[in-house]
Amino acid sequence: MKLLFFALFVSILIAFTSIVNGQQLATPLTPEEYPYDNEVGILFGIGGNIQSGIFSSSCNCDFKNGTKFGYTFGALYEYEIMQTFELGAAALIDYRGVESEYQEIENISVTSQQSGASERVNVLFNNLGETDLTYFSLVPYAKWNPFRFMFVRLGLNVSFPMSTNIKHTKILETKTAKLSTGEIVAIELPDGDGDTQIIQDEEMPDVNSPYLSLDPAIGFTIFFSDKISFSPVFQYSMPLTNVAEIGSDFKVSTWRILFEFKFSLTDYTYFKSKSID
Repeated sequence: MKLLFFALFVSILIAFTSIVNGQQLATPLTPEEYPYDNEVGILFGIGGNIQSGIFSSSCNCDFKNGTKFGYTFGALYEYEIMQTFELGAAALIDYRGVESEYQEIENISVTSQQSGASERVNVLFNNLGETDLTYFSLVPYAKWNPFRFMFVRLGLNVSFPMSTNIKHTKILETKTAKLSTGEIVAIELPDGDGDTQIIQDEEMPDVNSPYLSLDPAIGFTIFFSDKISFSPVFQYSMPLTNVAEIGSDFKVSTWRILFEFKFSLTDYTYFKSKSID
């Protein structure tokens, strides 16, 4: 299914390119061909993932306000249809996982090593919720260049989940307890690894596909030559759909500092020779 979407995506781009490839810019005196730019490139970026809403683990434990380091990399294609306006598309791998935690006090039973008597004490636990979310994304976008060195763009991010895992870890923070007899006893989780217990570690249920978001961005272009350019870009992704139906309005927005390297496919020598003629 992902390959089908990608093939359709590329076919639309090729068809669009063939339609607009013959455009010309005319002057009142003579018809003049304008070198509409045609570029391919690669990009990579780093930033942050920010959770909104709540995701719940299998024990109905709720996690919110999660964050985590995120990254994006992929390829892009752009075609200029006006001197200040371009259409483009990107194919990306995007990591959008988040981590969230909260603490709680539970009243549990501990046993004296001396008398064998059981007694209930208050114990502090830390609950860590982790989601590992990796997507394959197709992003058609429109790009406006108000100045040659600066641009803004808006894209629709259509993402298909590649890896979606949820993990809930319970961590014992209180290591010892003092009983009514004055005895100090060590506390361990009976079903865990010392002070850590894995409550859930599995593929996330009820994942939505595709996952949709809007990606506005602003960037600057540095030209190394007629053919090669570099653009640092700030991009913010605003989710339109829930990641999964495992809580309440569970979404992940992202911000990225992107670095784009582009190569022009336009034959500028042809247009320069035409202008000389």
